[in-house]
Amino acid sequence: MKKSALLFVLLLFFCISPSNSISEDSKTILQYKKALEADPGNTEVRYLLGMAQLKARDYQAAIENLNIVHEAGKEDARLIFGIGFAHQNLGQLDDALVYYQKVKGMTGAAGALKEELSSGFFNLGLEYHEKKELDKAIANYRESLALLPQEGAAYCLIGVAYYQKREYQQSLQNFETCLKSDGKENSWAKDYAASIYEMKGLEYIKNKELKSAAKEFENILKIMPGYEKARYYQCYIRYAEGDIYNAGSCLAGLKGLKEQQAQEGAGIILFNIGIVLQDNGDWNGSIRALKDAIFFRPGDIEQHLYLGKAYLETKDYDNALLGFQEAWRLDPDNKDAEAGAAMASDKALINHLRAGKDYLNAREFQKAIEEFDKVLAVEPNHKEAVDAKEKAEGELRTVLIQTEKKKQDAVGQRIRIAREALKANEYNKAIASYSSALKLDKENQEALRGLQKAKFTKAALIDKNLKPGKEAYEAKSYYQAISHFTLLLKIEPGHDEARKLLHQSQKALNSTVAPLLKAGEELYNNGDIEKAAAQFKKILNIEPDNVAAKTYISKLDDIFAKKALEKEVQRLYLKGIDLYTKGSYADAITLWEDILKIEPRHEKALLNIQKAKRMIKSTGTISGVRG
Repeated sequence: MKKSALLFVLLLFFCISPSNSISEDSKTILQYKKALEADPGNTEVRYLLGMAQLKARDYQAAIENLNIVHEAGKEDARLIFGIGFAHQNLGQLDDALVYYQKVKGMTGAAGALKEELSSGFFNLGLEYHEKKELDKAIANYRESLALLPQEGAAYCLIGVAYYQKREYQQSLQNFETCLKSDGKENSWAKDYAASIYEMKGLEYIKNKELKSAAKEFENILKIMPGYEKARYYQCYIRYAEGDIYNAGSCLAGLKGLKEQQAQEGAGIILFNIGIVLQDNGDWNGSIRALKDAIFFRPGDIEQHLYLGKAYLETKDYDNALLGFQEAWRLDPDNKDAEAGAAMASDKALINHLRAGKDYLNAREFQKAIEEFDKVLAVEPNHKEAVDAKEKAEGELRTVLIQTEKKKQDAVGQRIRIAREALKANEYNKAIASYSSALKLDKENQEALRGLQKAKFTKAALIDKNLKPGKEAYEAKSYYQAISHFTLLLKIEPGHDEARKLLHQSQKALNSTVAPLLKAGEELYNNGDIEKAAAQFKKILNIEPDNVAAKTYISKLDDIFAKKALEKEVQRLYLKGIDLYTKGSYADAITLWEDILKIEPRHEKALLNIQKAKRMIKSTGTISGVRG
């Protein structure tokens, strides 16, 4: 915490608003002074005057007045802290420390003023640090931490002080504590810690304690993953341990290095690995190591010579020639490079001539021609190569004529498939078939026009569904949006925007329909079928093909139909009773027989029919017979 920040804390502590103007401070001080003139022995007024002077940054006057109050016997932590604060701002650090220590020793005072006192010690530490009084700086930082242990910055500054004292182990311990408590804030602390880890690691390497060295560089990478030299030294340790394969792979992974020293070291180690692998007969491994070495140190002639030698051993004469030629270019007087280039050139010529003949016999004429061209590039008048090339070219022309016919047949077949796919609105298939035809014949006009038409039609259909789908989505017409996006994805399954919007529409539709469906089910289960039916119809207005709602509507239709029949049966029954009562027995029988057509086992209808017939028989009356 800097002085300005500390001052603000203290002003708050002393309950003095920092927003008052200087003139207001002066008025306050003047008032207190007048009060003292009237009552010189009033320590409370003198205390307030000292605090006002402290706020006005008249530190010397503040000290004089606060000391008078203190000497008068006032043992107040705020007063003593204020005296210390004034001394600190006058640069009287040792005096300030005496008063801060006194506050610290007062019962309960350190707790009440914990934050202010911690800041005071911290700032004293900073000022001692600036004066290079490192032990005093460390002591004050520790006093600050004793009050507020969570303040990680103090640990970092203690680490810096110990670093300046060259007491690296103590320095590192404090930096580690600092980074654990406040690692995000202190990138400079990481630099210090990394520097110490590196020194320790190099010392371990010097003493051949390689495992211990590896741990130190691992510590660096935990706090600074991009620290290039630490990564380089990890690779070096593997090399020093004799693990040259892993060392080579490790160094090859450092091709983004910007650190010049690490680049140079990586190149040298890889070169040495390449030589060792040649001695071990691992020519391919040597080639990999030497190519990586050249990446780091492209101007080293020896690396190119050894690379050329390795390629000679693997019979890769073209790359061997390139290696020797690069060494020769770097040093035109180098006899080894000149001799190696000549040898590689001769062997490459023989190799290409043999390969050309093999390709010719295998009827791979284009490859044969390419091999003979490589021979002629070195020796233009090589008769055997000239003759063999002419033969290969003649055979190739015959093959090309036959191939062209097959190609055109294949093109025609692909175009026919594309035409049929286009008719069936299978646009991706049409596009794929037209594109396949154009791979065989890139100038085919029918394929070009067909491909253009298929793409245009597909794009138009996508637009036709994408825009209205998005509009429907924005209008919360999710069912319509789903229909559009589903159609679009049939046309273009890989359309990411449509897929995303379809998912969102389905989710939104479900969140809309789900509570309606739940409410409908509850109404249905509670027997309120009219309201249930209205609820399910509401769902179908939103999502016409909602399976659950359709199922419930079907069930409800059955219930309504059954209730309608029951109602009709009841109406016929009661009408029959009315007719019977009026003596219209035949009409009553007719109505009850209509009931039996609906419900053949209706017991009351059956009984009443028998009863009515008996009445007709006993009375001989057939009233209201309907013709």
